[in-house]
Amino acid sequence: MEGLLAYRAGGLAHAVPMLDTAVMLHENAIEATYTERREGFAAELLRHYPVAAGDVLIVASNSGRNAVPIELAMLGKERGMRVAALLNLEQSRAWPSRHSSGKKLADVADVVIDNCGTNGDVWLDLPGMPGRIGSTSTIIGALIIQLILVQGVENALARGVAPEIYISSNTSGDDHNDKLLRKYKSRIRHL
Repeated sequence: MEGLLAYRAGGLAHAVPMLDTAVMLHENAIEATYTERREGFAAELLRHYPVAAGDVLIVASNSGRNAVPIELAMLGKERGMRVAALLNLEQSRAWPSRHSSGKKLADVADVVIDNCGTNGDVWLDLPGMPGRIGSTSTIIGALIIQLILVQGVENALARGVAPEIYISSNTSGDDHNDKLLRKYKSRIRHL
């Protein structure tokens, strides 16, 4: 779910994505799989991002069983953050934790959002295939994140607060966005 709220048209200007190539698939997918299982990496990751008590941390992990997302949620809570987990409860319940505590992401988050996927994250059986196809977690996760954003903005507006958002730079957003970029560039490392 990297970057779904950050620096996007309609996205929150102060959203901070945690982007680290060690756990992303675009450079070394095989190594990223093993890194996500490694205890201790979440602390390394969190050192690169300014977080504070009261911040909201959204941790997305389809299985909710790997060490990095579990530890990221634990560390976030230790620092006073509110932690929301976006995961597949069916998948998570079907498999044991890969963290030494025995806990899963759903066990440590303040709020659990189920993407309602299936065990294995695929849904379509086709004759002649050794397994199902049609992964659902990415597209459904992106939709859920955007719906959370919309509801959050509606809630803020009902309280008289208009959150800062980016406007599409392919329309009339450049001047508006430039002001936000100057304001947040020093606080958001990936801008």
